Amino acid sequence: QSFLKVYQTAKEDRMSFLKSTNRSLKHHLLVTLRPVRVVNGEAHHGKLNFVDLAGNEDGKKGGSQSKNLDTNCISHSLQSLGSVLHALNSHAAQIPYKETKITQLLQDSMNPSSSVMVMTCIAPHPKFYQDTHNSLCYANKARGSAKTGNDSQ
Repeated sequence: QSFLKVYQTAKEDRMSFLKSTNRSLKHHLLVTLRPVRVVNGEAHHGKLNFVDLAGNEDGKKGGSQSKNLDTNCISHSLQSLGSVLHALNSHAAQIPYKETKITQLLQDSMNPSSSVMVMTCIAPHPKFYQDTHNSLCYANKARGSAKTGNDSQ
């Protein structure tokens, strides 16, 4: 219940900011919780990231220059996140965490020893087939990056 309050507050703050700056509603949302559990006087710290990724819209549909810029930024950050996931899946020596803000913020959480759970929103209508396919492929990439470090997941 506490998470829902934090998430709702973050969502409302984001909406207020976007309305006041006349920006698109299509942005990523990252909520980080840092729970602490004390066992026998010893504090154990955790970190939970809840990431709501904006969808990758088709920039060819038209719109204002600022919306096209937003679409390009979203597309770039999703591609960058995909590159990080690919690098993790292929056990690459270099992981491109520094490319975007979202990958920098998630760097300590995206490694083979992390636990990752992915929820994907999909639409069953044939009109959304390509978006659904892309979302499922992306989720599969994320799932694969978590499994590389611990095959028992």
